[in-house]
Amino acid sequence: MNTITGPPVNLAITPDRRLALVANSLDWVKDGDGWKGVPDNKIYVIDLAASPPTQIGTVEAGKQASGMAINRAGTLALVANRAEDSVTALAIDGKNVKPIGTVSVATQPTPAVAAPPPALPVAVAITPDGKRALVEGGANRVGLLDIDGQKVSYAQAAPFLGIAARGGDTPAYSRSPDVKRQAIFLARWAGRGAFKATALVLAFVIIVALWLWNASLLTTAADQNLRIIKTLTQLLPPDWASRAESALRIFGADRALLLVEGIAIAKLIMLAIAYPFGRGR
Repeated sequence: MNTITGPPVNLAITPDRRLALVANSLDWVKDGDGWKGVPDNKIYVIDLAASPPTQIGTVEAGKQASGMAINRAGTLALVANRAEDSVTALAIDGKNVKPIGTVSVATQPTPAVAAPPPALPVAVAITPDGKRALVEGGANRVGLLDIDGQKVSYAQAAPFLGIAARGGDTPAYSRSPDVKRQAIFLARWAGRGAFKATALVLAFVIIVALWLWNASLLTTAADQNLRIIKTLTQLLPPDWASRAESALRIFGADRALLLVEGIAIAKLIMLAIAYPFGRGR
């Protein structure tokens, strides 16, 4: 009863492109005069090297087998089972595929959330190093799995992460150490970006102020930069020295150096201002 309108709709191909796995999320059963879809657990194994490609096997995962991922080595596949809140691991050895275990990713109750919503895993992605996997679930939640060879386990340090995308407070069970580490990393990245942007703006302010106060200072600095450029280009072979100097002059290297010097001065000023506050902590 499967058609081009689906199911099946989930497909994963091994890195060598010789094998494909097709997850059959739903099966169609007779319901009175019509048909209805019920969760299925079949994974079809397709030999892509054959001409035409041929189904060579069928293995079973969990209920409503959905999104899949295969590691870079082509030795392990993970299947998200939407209807039973789990992930099934499949071992791949050449053209042989077999299930080797199922890991529950069900959201566990906590004192703050006695009846958490189902995880509803629908997709899975394996990290490039093959050591972890992310499982996407309902309500925009993400779970974390640890992978050791072909052993897959639910990461104890990161329960199913409640990353709410529709507003409202993040569920209490989502506040894990990994989320806090990610927040700290993003905060540091944003802080460094703001520092650099402020230094750039302040450098422009310094240059404009110097120009209005005494333009000859900037002219002298630019001439000094040209001498630096000429000195550096002399280190090149004779045929290249003059060409490099001309190219750098055309592209305004002296003015670029002036801006770099302005940014350096701006950073020193900002650090000098911030130093007393940092010392007081």
